[in-house]
Parts: sequence; structure tokens; C-alpha cells
Amino acid sequence: IKSATAKKDGANYIVTIVLNEQVNPAYDDADGLVKMSREFLAYADVQKTVKEDPTVSKIVKDLDGEIRYIDYTITAKMNSKGEFIEITHYGVGYIKATINGSINASGELEFNAKYTDFKY
Repeated sequence: IKSATAKKDGANYIVTIVLNEQVNPAYDDADGLVKMSREFLAYADVQKTVKEDPTVSKIVKDLDGEIRYIDYTITAKMNSKGEFIEITHYGVGYIKATINGSINASGELEFNAKYTDFKY
């Protein structure tokens, strides 16, 4: 975790967690992004698509690259009993790739998720 803050908001609290920069997180890693969220794209998923999706594999024969997450942020609104009212995830995956050994590409993939209606 890069930073964590909490502030009072009326009768509730707002907790904000900013995660450290992570490159190519995988679902089986024990790092912050994987523990805190499933709202990200794992590089292994991209590699699997390139290999197994016949539409993609017709065009992309070789892929090398990375997905970098910087300042992935989770914001939680909680009541005074510590119960969640709302949780929001926000992150951008910065993608760099070399396709078929010679085509360089880059892009950004934005992730947003909002969880509400918790039952206690």
C-alpha cells in the first residue's frame, strides 16, 4: 500500500487506499492489487487471448509487453460501526506492447467498479 487515509464525513468515514505501482500483476500473486481487487486486467489473460482466440491469433503471432498500474485507488465509505456503505475502485492500466516483433503499441485501459447495497 502506497498510502491510506481516513476522514470523517458527517456520520460516516471515508477511507482511501492508494496501491503501489504494479507491473503485470497476476491473479495468484500475493500483492496489494490482487488482494484488494479483481477489477484489473492480468497480463496472463492477454497472453491467453493471443494464443487461444482464433480471431486474434490469425493476426498476432508474437506479443511482448506489460501492463502497469500506477496509483490504483480504492475508496470506501463506512458507517461508525465499520460497515461498508459503498466501495469504489478506480485504476488505469498503462499498456505497452510489441506485436509480431516489430509493431509497437501503447494504450490505456480504465477500470471503474462501484459496490453498494451491502447486507448486514
